[in-house]
Amino acid sequence: MDDTEPFSTSQRDYAVDNNESPFDAVLLLESAKLPLQSKNIVYETISGTKNAIKLKKENTYHEIIFKACSSGFQSDWFSGLSVRSKPAYFDRVRKFFDWINDSGYDTSDKGRYKVLKAYEAYCLNDRNLKSSSLVWINTVIREGLYCRSISEPELVFLQTLLSLSQPAKAPEPEPVTLSGWFELPWLRSVLGEQTYLQLESPRMLFNSFRATIAITLIYLLEQRKRWEFSSEIEIDTTHQGWQYDWNRALLERYGKFTKQFDPEDEFSHLLWLDLVTPTGQKALKEKISKTGLHRLPRRIRNKNKDTTPWQKPTFFHPDYQTRYSHVEELLCAWLVACEAVQPTDIPKLRTNNYVRERTSSGRLIAIECTYYKGRSGSFKQSTIHMGSDPWAQAMDRYMKGLSEPSLFKTNVVRQDSLSFQKIQKRSLSRHNAISLLFKIWMLPSFQRRLESELKRIKATPLFLEAMLALVHGDENYFTFYNRTGKSAEEYRKITPRALPTHVFSLTHIKNTAVHAGTDAYREADLINYHSHTSLTERTSYLTDKNKEWVNQAGRITRLVLHDLQNVVFQPSISAIDQSVHDLELRTRVSAATNSNDIVTHPLQGRTVESEGVDTIVVSDTSDTALYFIHYITQAEKMLPKLLAVRPDWVERELIVQVEWMTRTLTRMQATASAQKSYQELADHLPPLFAHLLETTE
Repeated sequence: MDDTEPFSTSQRDYAVDNNESPFDAVLLLESAKLPLQSKNIVYETISGTKNAIKLKKENTYHEIIFKACSSGFQSDWFSGLSVRSKPAYFDRVRKFFDWINDSGYDTSDKGRYKVLKAYEAYCLNDRNLKSSSLVWINTVIREGLYCRSISEPELVFLQTLLSLSQPAKAPEPEPVTLSGWFELPWLRSVLGEQTYLQLESPRMLFNSFRATIAITLIYLLEQRKRWEFSSEIEIDTTHQGWQYDWNRALLERYGKFTKQFDPEDEFSHLLWLDLVTPTGQKALKEKISKTGLHRLPRRIRNKNKDTTPWQKPTFFHPDYQTRYSHVEELLCAWLVACEAVQPTDIPKLRTNNYVRERTSSGRLIAIECTYYKGRSGSFKQSTIHMGSDPWAQAMDRYMKGLSEPSLFKTNVVRQDSLSFQKIQKRSLSRHNAISLLFKIWMLPSFQRRLESELKRIKATPLFLEAMLALVHGDENYFTFYNRTGKSAEEYRKITPRALPTHVFSLTHIKNTAVHAGTDAYREADLINYHSHTSLTERTSYLTDKNKEWVNQAGRITRLVLHDLQNVVFQPSISAIDQSVHDLELRTRVSAATNSNDIVTHPLQGRTVESEGVDTIVVSDTSDTALYFIHYITQAEKMLPKLLAVRPDWVERELIVQVEWMTRTLTRMQATASAQKSYQELADHLPPLFAHLLETTE
């Protein structure tokens, strides 16, 4: 007798009779990989187009490699890659087989292990690629080695091929900086010799750049405040020509003009620059003078032609009424790059990466950025900036206006084309974020404001002068390409006053920030505010490309040693270096007291004191710095005469003292004020080495 329950009995019968079970409807089918195609691999690019990897000619060894690549593209490793990464591997493999098909390369038994290296040589020598494509191709082949369809002899061939086809070592990357971006020979005649040479100093250029960008961002944020207080205007931006109605509505509602029909305030001026094309401004002014701001036309008669004076706005775009525009986000990203933050990490930053300290009244005291650096897998800290710094104020105002934690919504990593709208003989550059910045920088009111701020922080208008000098160049690459269809390399060869094809990148700014602050960080310091280790800085940034470091690394010593080595005799360089190093280790710079007592000392008074046998105490006062500067200046002036009468003393004493004083001055806060005072007092100070010329050694 069967005591089994009816339900269990029915399920047992399904299993015995091989009938369908009710559970079969919800169970997944067994996964199975598609069979490998031997001659064709179709893939989709990022843009959505279809490409195919083909092997047209029969060759045993090429077919094995093709089979391994096909297997690699179906591996679990490849499935785990991002959608943006996969096309890069497909493209490298496709170009490899395209080379085989087009060149007719035939792999024989004797040279079966040379095919990958032969392709690498073609890429590096004939196509002038800087890095080897085998980094990508070998990875795909390696991931496809253990496919079931690959036999044991084929596996041995592929393993041997990979072991003998290691990618060539990539050359050391050339660091890009703002100084290099401005390296245009024709700029020398526009800027003048002195200003052009100052561009080689990362410190001067960086200080000017950061201040200019900060003031520009603050300027735009102030204009945004007025725009946010106004009611929103709704418009459909999907229909063609929406800017004609939008621009007219904005100008009619918010524009204010003087009796001479020029923009009355900064907000109206920005409206005018962003909404109206340069070629249409004159005709539109005439129209406003006759009919006012009401019922502005879509098109205007200009030089016997009907043209539209309206352009698509960059700042006053309808999408940016309640959030930041691309130009504001770009300026903010440039300021973040000034903290030497890795460019790939900048778009990921959020407001909680910043710590801001305020007074009880809400005034900003200091700001600091702490972020996760993806390349090193560690957290980094930026320099702490005071609330009085314009870049700190700009970042604070920017974050106050955010409605979400993320700092950026647009692509701030992409390099925009260098464009500034000016009427040219052949064409007109397009209006974008960069062209709007040029227009703002040309405003007299903005330049006065920037000049005042630069004086306060003791910086120069070097960056602004260099940027505005680019207006004297020939047509930009965007216009050149539309006219000729030729490459950027041909543009640089043909155009006498060629411009950079794109605006500087975040990498340009980050490297310049590192170069400008290299001597501010030493290996023994407790905190490194850069996004790399001291070893990376020493090997990759303290190079001849870093003009600031080259200029500061013993300027006086190089001058003296050159004369000694090439004119007089060969000195003991190691002894000099040891003496300077010993003095520097024993030196301690002591801050000046805040006492109001006035005490007068002679110039050669006790500026240096001894605190025991091993310590030299240098008072951080203007008198000390003034004496050091005078000593160095006199040494440079009297060097030829001193070498003639007292060469041994120059080697033992003068070089050591000058180099030690030069290094000590960089550690003193009073150096800047003393340098200014010295220019006025230099003619009244006594000579220091005249008595040494009276006798000889």
